[in-house]
Amino acid sequence: MNNPPKVHEWTEGEITASGLPDRTFLYLDEILTPDMRTLETGMGISTALFAMKGTNHVCINPEESEKQRLSTYCREHGLSLGKMEFVLKTSDLAVLDKECEGEFDLVLIDGGHGFPTPMIDFHYYASKLKVGGILLLDDTQLWSVKVLEEFLKESEDWEYDATLPNKTGVFKRKTSGPVTKEWCFQPYVIKKTKELEQASVNSSSSKKGWLSKIFD
Repeated sequence: MNNPPKVHEWTEGEITASGLPDRTFLYLDEILTPDMRTLETGMGISTALFAMKGTNHVCINPEESEKQRLSTYCREHGLSLGKMEFVLKTSDLAVLDKECEGEFDLVLIDGGHGFPTPMIDFHYYASKLKVGGILLLDDTQLWSVKVLEEFLKESEDWEYDATLPNKTGVFKRKTSGPVTKEWCFQPYVIKKTKELEQASVNSSSSKKGWLSKIFD
């Protein structure tokens, strides 16, 4: 996107543009259609792309000033916001708003990246995806997002798409219902718990830990 919208003021007095990797933008440009219902946590260049593609979009971002900058950009560039709904709240509070009710075809998690926000966004919004819906996790170079990506790669409920750069994780939902399960039904949690147990066994010279007795 030439001349992308500048909406973020992370340094006082300096308004900057921020968005997804180019390949991720191309991916979204290829798959988005006007009949889709989409949601993102965060706001930026991606929001303008959703407006350009004409999806029924929900943008969750608490900053009124960023919304105003984006709205000005879209107006100046002939992009309609008629099918876009803004929820000016943090994502943990927005989930109860009427705009977030129902199912979605695509969810982009790209809001707060500090722990545990990506997990909260996944918990609340990935469960709203239809079976076959697409989940995107941006900034997987950050531990707080990477651990969620690694968890989903080992889940039978999600199909990983390895075609995009490693800064964005893309998954297709395979099952319906809540995304929460008890730990003993989550392969990634079992694997990591066994690693912790083995480290404890090695350090204490114990022969076998409690988890191995259950799952071996």
